[in-house]
Amino acid sequence: MTPRRLVPATLALLVLVVAAPVFADGDPWEIDPAVAAPQDGSEPPVLEGPNFTPAPKPMAPICHFCGSWLQTPILSGSGGSCSAAQSDVKSQVLAYVNASCLDYGDAGRCSYQFVYYNTCYFDSSSGQYVSDAFANYRCWTAYC
Repeated sequence: MTPRRLVPATLALLVLVVAAPVFADGDPWEIDPAVAAPQDGSEPPVLEGPNFTPAPKPMAPICHFCGSWLQTPILSGSGGSCSAAQSDVKSQVLAYVNASCLDYGDAGRCSYQFVYYNTCYFDSSSGQYVSDAFANYRCWTAYC
C-alpha cells in the first residue's frame, strides 16, 4: 500500500476504533418495552406488513428479476424549439423502452438511463430543431 493510501486508511481505522464504544450500547433497533407499551394496558400495535403507513412495497415484482442491460437505437425528435425537440425524443425513447419491456414480462423497466446523442441542432432542410438520443435500460423479466 502506498503512503498516499495508507494515511486515509489509517485515519478511517482510527475513527472506527474511537467510535466503537458509541455503537456498543446494544442493538440500535431494539425497542424499549416501557416506551413501546401503551399506558392503558392494551396490547402494543404490530408493526409489520400492511399496518405500516404506507405499506412497504417489495423491491422486485413476484416471479421477476431485473434482466441484463439493453440499448435502444438512436432516435430523433423534432420541434419548433430545442425544448420541444428534446421533449419529443424523450417521449419516443420512453415509449420504445416500455414497448420493449413488454416482451420480457408485464412489470415494465427496472432501470433506465437516458442519453443524449446530440442535444439539439437546427436542421435547415426541415426548418426544425432536432435532438437525438438513446437509452440504456433493464426490464423486469418474468421467470414463473
